[in-house]
Amino acid sequence: MKKYTIQFELVSENKSLDTNQNINAICFTNRGTNSVYINGEPLDTNQSFSNNGHEGELDTTVYKIRFVEVALGTSLLHVRRKVYI
Repeated sequence: MKKYTIQFELVSENKSLDTNQNINAICFTNRGTNSVYINGEPLDTNQSFSNNGHEGELDTTVYKIRFVEVALGTSLLHVRRKVYI
């Protein structure tokens, strides 16, 4: 049996997110009012995007996060990762 932990992160600026860990699954949820792109995949407010691995698989993707900023909008992306320990 493998053990894991769930890590949470809030992102509010454009960045590259390197998963260079023991990540098996990752989920992005747009909690702001600005649209955000994850490696070109658009997420509007309250939409989610996830990659789920099978047991023993690791995700080594570098995720590029880019917000489409609007004058009165907010940029807030919730990132949740399943990390083997």
